[in-house]
Amino acid sequence: MLLSCQDSPLFLYINQSIYISEFKKLQAAMDFQSEFSWLELEELHAPTQSFAAVVGQRYCFPNSAQYRLENEILSKSWIITEANGEVVFRVRGKKVDWYKSKRELVDENGKVVVYMEEKPWTIKNVWKAYSPGESEALFTLKSLSAFTCKPKVNIFLASNTAQKKPDYTIEGSFLAKKCLIYFGEELVTEVTREASLKNILITKSIFNVIIHPGVDVAFIFSIIIIMDKIYVHDD
Repeated sequence: MLLSCQDSPLFLYINQSIYISEFKKLQAAMDFQSEFSWLELEELHAPTQSFAAVVGQRYCFPNSAQYRLENEILSKSWIITEANGEVVFRVRGKKVDWYKSKRELVDENGKVVVYMEEKPWTIKNVWKAYSPGESEALFTLKSLSAFTCKPKVNIFLASNTAQKKPDYTIEGSFLAKKCLIYFGEELVTEVTREASLKNILITKSIFNVIIHPGVDVAFIFSIIIIMDKIYVHDD
């Protein structure tokens, strides 16, 4: 009796290899969770140092808050909601041309808050973010490598023209499970990715975020969207 294509040993081997690869990604995500201790919201206090607003003072709040960032399948668009499910921001994303990408963070009224653009032809992944209509960047994000799930990312604010020491850094495993955003040595944001096997297979990203008191939330959302573009949805 002839075997169908799907019953052939070669097909079964290839299919099994794909699922083993995806399972290893998911297992790495689960194992990584133990590397950090998750802070409860009620344990968060006022920051030990004041943070300058990056996008705008109206996006800095006195209390910590939880948010959820979720991309639309087969789309570069995102929805950002508060813990109660209320939509507070959206992200519009499209390719400008074949060699660079851009993203736009918009508020609930559809007004552009931050414009993000990839700098082409660089060895490092370099993105710049701008206020609408402005030519001076709000911040510059430099990723030292896009070929690892544990990123080395530095963020330089507009005032840091020398760029010898970053203002913000990102540590952890963005692709797998969790990463932390620091201002100097102070933890300001915790990001966890819902890295289920289903989400990996359909290339869906869901991030749960805790932003600490006084931190510019629009700035943080812009960082997360850029990071997802570099490490997860490099399209």
